[in-house]
Amino acid sequence: MRQLKYVLTSGYMVGLRVEYPVIRTVEGKVVGMCLDADSPYLHAMVAAPEMLEALKVLCNFKRECPCEVSNEELAAWDKAYAAIGKAEGRVLP
Repeated sequence: MRQLKYVLTSGYMVGLRVEYPVIRTVEGKVVGMCLDADSPYLHAMVAAPEMLEALKVLCNFKRECPCEVSNEELAAWDKAYAAIGKAEGRVLP
């Protein structure tokens, strides 16, 4: 049986630094989160599958579009691709 530990982790949500409890194995792998009903992460976690699917669809539209885009728009697409990679457990360049 794996031993689990409860630790407080900090991060950012909507520009605010927040702390939330996570459950980790003794090796450090996160296996769960404990979120209060008023946690700013709660709604994001619930919506995550739909947000990921929407990002994938938008990124496919971008790939197929021959339009000219600004550097600011390219940076936003790069962030979208990076978010998809994180959600899928990959690290993108």
